[in-house]
Amino acid sequence: MLEILVATILCSFFLITSGNLFCKFVFPTNYYKELSIAETTLLGIIILSFLALIINLLFPLNTYVCSILFIFIFIYGILNKTYKNTKIIIISSIIAFILILNSNINRPDAGLYHLPIVSMINENRIILGSSNIHFRFAHGSIIQYFSALFNIPFIDKSFITIPAASIFAFYIYYLYQKLIKAFAQDNNFSFILIFIFFVFSIYLFNRYSNYGNDAVAHIYYFYFILSIFFLLNKDHINELDLSKLILTSVFLVGTKLFMVISAIPAIYFFLLFKNKIILFKNKMIYLSAIFFLILLLKSFLTSGCALYPIKITCLKSLKIHNSIETGNIADMSEAWSKGWPDQKIKVKNYKNFNSNFNWLETWKANHLKYIIEKVSPFFVFLIIITLLLFFYSNKNFEKHKKEEIKGLYRIIFFILFCSIIWFVKFPLYRFGTSYIFCLMTFLFLVILKNRILNINIKYISKYVVFFMILSSVGFFGKNIIRILDKNNFVENTYWPKIFPNKEFKKLKISDNGFIYFSEGEQCMYSPSPCSYYKNEKLNYIKKFGYKIFWVE
Repeated sequence: MLEILVATILCSFFLITSGNLFCKFVFPTNYYKELSIAETTLLGIIILSFLALIINLLFPLNTYVCSILFIFIFIYGILNKTYKNTKIIIISSIIAFILILNSNINRPDAGLYHLPIVSMINENRIILGSSNIHFRFAHGSIIQYFSALFNIPFIDKSFITIPAASIFAFYIYYLYQKLIKAFAQDNNFSFILIFIFFVFSIYLFNRYSNYGNDAVAHIYYFYFILSIFFLLNKDHINELDLSKLILTSVFLVGTKLFMVISAIPAIYFFLLFKNKIILFKNKMIYLSAIFFLILLLKSFLTSGCALYPIKITCLKSLKIHNSIETGNIADMSEAWSKGWPDQKIKVKNYKNFNSNFNWLETWKANHLKYIIEKVSPFFVFLIIITLLLFFYSNKNFEKHKKEEIKGLYRIIFFILFCSIIWFVKFPLYRFGTSYIFCLMTFLFLVILKNRILNINIKYISKYVVFFMILSSVGFFGKNIIRILDKNNFVENTYWPKIFPNKEFKKLKISDNGFIYFSEGEQCMYSPSPCSYYKNEKLNYIKKFGYKIFWVE
């Protein structure tokens, strides 16, 4: 237990220092000082993740490589006195510690491909055609590269599970810092907006076992939407704010393919920006462009597609590309997200099920009920906030008449567009969580805009504090009950269980190649490459130190 606590503190120190180092490099001093510590850390995580991907193009992220990077940043942190940020280090460490302690991993995805991909990154430089071992390896997120960086020899291998929990911890602290700032500036609208995001985020991300690539994607989508809101409500569009937005959108594409829609506002603001010469002098713009190209390169090398499994982005002439499999996976992924396994009368094939809304009745009978169940508590919470606003609003209160809120309809239009694309293509709750709740929140804010502007936030702040404390108590209470549950004690460890229950045998392939075949079990964090799927047509060759897999 003590080891996990120390590990979360080291992780927080490392991430804060990384954010400090990277943001100092890419931003001017006057702008850097305006950013909160939590925000620089969130931005640092983005750059650190892409740095891991770039390194893996040339080297495996083994204990030597990770230790060198860790020690360098740790020494930089000591020299620059990161340890003086005591408050955020303690709070972020405690949140991550509570989430991680005696927790389960996100099943089955973590066992099927999250952890096996991290293992591959730790043991190998990028494996060309890894999607041919199993298609899920082409779905690997930039988060797997971020996690793989924590392959440190003097800490348990399970250290790789902490980064995702730390992302949530810094995001919550970011909201807290923004809320305090909005209150100090007497900014009603921002205050209520951030408060709603805070309570909802605590509700949504209170269990580590629900974490996965989706959770991190949704966290950064919330950060992305808030960044758009703050950008629109400045006197003018700042090139530094815009570059930060573009960087976040590239990262979102790297987390999950369905977040590719986030590129739209970044492109919109880029085209809207008049003085593009200033933009091209900005380091962050160049970094974002490089990171995006690296994402495309990584996808090409692992699958033969720039954006797997979108067929139009695939290069069929590449030997590592499996055209037939890619087409099947695209149809299958869409069908499963629409409830294909839940059909009761006639089982249609994937294409027929996806077309002409044939899936709608099946989806309504299952997924829609689940979405309503998940959304209902938040809807009740918004009703309570509405009653408070009606009770405390004062039509004669003139203080906030000058507060102008810009861009709300543009934000709603974008979120609505995201929601429509989600509904038509991948209407699974875990894919659309951030779209659903952002749409509900901003519609609520638009409807009650005048009420919000005509309240004295000093009067309503006691209720805000009450709900924040209540949600925080619920977060810690729920996790403490889980930690103390004796049924969760399977092994004599408090770390999340990331290892398989047995060793898997090597399955030999041509030219001395091999994979570990798990015979239908989840590979978890085991020697790589590992798959529960056996492809008899799989071929292998090694060139220039790179492992290459393809299917004849």
